[in-house]
Amino acid sequence: MEAAQTEAGLAHRDARGDWGESERILREVLHPHFEALARCRSTPELLAHPQYRRIQRQAEQVLASVETGDLAPGNAAMKSSYRVLAWNLERGIEYDGQLEALRDHPYLASADLL
Repeated sequence: MEAAQTEAGLAHRDARGDWGESERILREVLHPHFEALARCRSTPELLAHPQYRRIQRQAEQVLASVETGDLAPGNAAMKSSYRVLAWNLERGIEYDGQLEALRDHPYLASADLL
């Protein structure tokens, strides 16, 4: 089965293997609740929110989905070794600061794979 590619070159596949289903759920089911849920100041507050409780199953399905893609600008020559960086971004908490660190910190910015 081939991945359904978006314009950005990303393929979406949820935990059951359904291509595009996660994106549909995100747009049609979850997105209408973003504004209200964004007011939550903590994870416990979010989990107790009545709107979140109604969409929790679908939210967890999307969070368990896998997103893959080939965003390389072209074929690069193979290297003898690669630096891989794994960083828990906590689903967007402090996103601006994290993005700045990944772009500007000399050690972090030199990773071959994030």
